[in-house]
Amino acid sequence: MEATCSGLSSQEANRRLCDVIEEEIKCYEDRVGTNQTLSSIFGPQTCVRSPVLFTPVSALFLLFCGAALLVSAVIIPDTFVLIEATFLILFCILNCCLSAWDLHLKHRELLDHATSVLKHLKDLLASSGDWTARDYLPLHIPESSSISLQWTYRDGELLNLPQALLVEGDVILMRPGRHTPGRTYQLLDESVVLCSGQIFLPEIESSSPDPAIKAPLTPEKFVLLETPYRYHLKECLEQGYHRPVTLLENRRLIGCHFIERAIIPIILLSSLLVNACRYLAIEDDVGHWAVC
Repeated sequence: MEATCSGLSSQEANRRLCDVIEEEIKCYEDRVGTNQTLSSIFGPQTCVRSPVLFTPVSALFLLFCGAALLVSAVIIPDTFVLIEATFLILFCILNCCLSAWDLHLKHRELLDHATSVLKHLKDLLASSGDWTARDYLPLHIPESSSISLQWTYRDGELLNLPQALLVEGDVILMRPGRHTPGRTYQLLDESVVLCSGQIFLPEIESSSPDPAIKAPLTPEKFVLLETPYRYHLKECLEQGYHRPVTLLENRRLIGCHFIERAIIPIILLSSLLVNACRYLAIEDDVGHWAVC
């Protein structure tokens, strides 16, 4: 019981955290495999997610134009038309490869970040010594919504530990009114079990309604039954590709839609109108652009 009350050592806790991250990364890679990558590349979200202004519709039109020029160059031999057709087809293939590669990187972005975090944590375990209380924030620092902290016993000391570093088996000190970081049980009474996010509300003995000086409620020791970071990492990996569109991507989409629905039709109609006028009004001015 004494060893349990003193909590885990920093090396053991961080080793357990590494094992959890490594296990989740392996499970995600085994579960997803190549199918998810291909669906992310050729799925309906391709038109929305790719930062390259090149959609499947554009690719089809470009391939159709290249194929039409290629067929015309075969029927009526023309070197210039053949060069144009080859250029269009190669340009389309290049853009398709760039879009697919970009979507592949986007699909693996959070997975690569998790792998980088795991490597960095392993390097710290291999190179650094024991972590002391000076490596953490003070116990009574004001609460902030930007970081979640939890009083935890590590190496026999009470530390203000970020909840992302908590692991299964950690002994935490729950203060009344605080949310539990994960599924826990009370150290002195294992029948008291709290679920993740549940508020710790100890039983209060009934007292008289008359005003009186009362002792404050004391924190209680609990033992974690799970690693909270596991569920956050799993959710990030599974939902990472479907995260909300950023401000930069939103502006890119607006620009892309404006180009496709306004600028390109205007250019096509203007080109058609100008060439029709040239064909009807100036017969000698009609011909291939490369022929003087």
